[in-house]
Parts: sequence; structure tokens; C-alpha cells
Amino acid sequence: MELFDTNIPILLNNATQREYDSLCKEFSGLDYSYVFNGACLERRQYIQEAYDKCKDYLDDDFAEQIRIPGKFISRLWELQLCSILLFFKMNLVRPPSSKTKLSRPDFCILDSSGKKIWIEAVCPDVGNVPKKEDMIPGIIYTRNGNITDDLEIVSPRITSVIQSKYSKRELYNLSKDFNLDDSYVIAINTHHISHRETREMPKELVLYGMGLQWIKQNGESGRHFHWTVPKYKQDGTVVDVDVALFFREEYRGLSAVMTSSNWFQFGEDFETLMSEDIITYFNHDADSEIDSREINFGKKNKMLCVGDKCKLEEI
Repeated sequence: MELFDTNIPILLNNATQREYDSLCKEFSGLDYSYVFNGACLERRQYIQEAYDKCKDYLDDDFAEQIRIPGKFISRLWELQLCSILLFFKMNLVRPPSSKTKLSRPDFCILDSSGKKIWIEAVCPDVGNVPKKEDMIPGIIYTRNGNITDDLEIVSPRITSVIQSKYSKRELYNLSKDFNLDDSYVIAINTHHISHRETREMPKELVLYGMGLQWIKQNGESGRHFHWTVPKYKQDGTVVDVDVALFFREEYRGLSAVMTSSNWFQFGEDFETLMSEDIITYFNHDADSEIDSREINFGKKNKMLCVGDKCKLEEI
């Protein structure tokens, strides 16, 4: 199956939004963003180029799945990761032809010693996070709410997807390819909830328990530590959600978490541009630690602890 439906016409560069909307209505059975990007040559050609390079490493039904309403961004995140891994010459392992019948993470790379590093891609949906309002041209908008509210809204979504993917390790272990001693990475794209993120604070809260900054009159400063955060459910009840996952014994099987809020980039250097938005957080207490030198793209962070004092450092 072709990546883009051959019936989707490519519109002129000066096509209006109304023309795109009309086309998307015509193909209403397909994902809106899929049709929109398929009709725009300046976008379609780079997505197609990435797919042509990566199709042997993707699920057999990838071209079918990316068309399904609501699936385009999550499948594009898988494509983005794959294209970056190949561009930076990571030792990406070709999956067996029956990959769709096996329960295994999305990608497997081999480090310099031949050890497996598994990467599971996930793109959390909006969930209980308020949707981003449509912006009307000509109107000045200001940010409402506060950082604490945003952290309490976004952090539970990130924790939820990590817990969901991490719980699959036992299932993956039934496959002859996967071993619980292998390094395991969850790659999260927060595009759908990025409008309520305050830079990297939600990830730092989820992984390390790092909350808002405090400062004393004598100049001492730091970050408040949290073991849980409240989640306010639609029925009015409140439950505690785990954070500081890298400090928890039960998450020692999680070697690292990659994050990005960028859904894709377009242009001649699109792989480099996309890689620059990826941050890899290495679990300092993982059973199967990854040497930071094995990941040769993006930014890299790790918690460095001396005694009872810890500091998140870029490495």
C-alpha cells in the first residue's frame, strides 16, 4: 500500500485554507492531518522521503494505520524516530517480517558492545487536558492559568503513558527477541498536550519529582521535591499519581525516556532539525544503564547524586 492515498490531489502552493478544508471533507474517512499533509507537496515529499528510508523498520500495516482518524501524529512520531536513528547511523535492527504478529517494542538498536536497546514510541492524547483553543487572526491572546495548574494537568498524562508502556515489558519478555535485561527506552511525543506544558518542567517532575523552584534570602535555591501529584478526575474526586519515577525501585527496568513536542519538520535538513528537539533523560538508577555516548543526537540529561544531594545535569 502507498503511504499517501493516490486519490488525494496535490494542491497549488497558493491554495487557500478553504480549499484544504474542502478536500479534507471530501476524504472525511481519513485523518484530517493525513489528508492536509498529503495535499501539500512541501510537506508530503519529506514525509514520503522519510517513509521510503524507514518502511523496512516499521510495522507492516504502517501505511494503513497512519490514515486512521486520530492516528496520524502518533504514527508520524514513529516515522520521525526511525528517520533520526537511521540518519545518525545508529545500529537499527531490521524486524522480522512477521513483526505485526509479535509483541515487541517499536525499535531495537545495538550499542557498541552489541547489547540491545529497545525503544517504545508513544504519543499521549489529550485525555483530561483541556484542548487548545482555535486562535482567531487579529486577536491578542494572553496565557491564563499558572504553572502549578499546568503541571498538575500534564504530569498525570505523562505518568500514565509511561506506566502503560512500561507494564508491557513482561508481555514483551514472552518474545524470543526481548529480554528483561535489555535496555528499555520509552520515547514520548507530547505534541497533543504541549500547549499546557511549561518547557521541560512536566517531564522533570514525572521523572525526578522536581517541582517549582524555591529561593531563600541568603541566596540558597533549589526545587521542591514531589513523590506524587494530585489528579483531579471529572467526577470531582482526587487521586494521587506517582512521579519521581527514576527514584522508584519498580522503575529500575526503565533505562531512559526520550521526549519531544515536535510532530515533524520539513526541509532539506529535516532529520537534524527534528533531532535537536529530542531530549534523552537517562535513569541514573537503572538496572540496565545506557552509556550516554550510545545516543549521538539531541540533548542528554542525567541526575547526578552525591550523598543526599542530587542535581540534574546536561551531559
